[in-house]
Amino acid sequence: MRSKMQENQTIGRLIPDTIWVKSKTINNQLNIS
Repeated sequence: MRSKMQENQTIGRLIPDTIWVKSKTINNQLNIS
């Protein structure tokens, strides 16, 4: 049970990171063009 919670916490941290990186990349592309 405990390891399942830790898994969810890790996923919960990874997904926002991915979204943040994507939006940052998109913003950079918009700024360049």
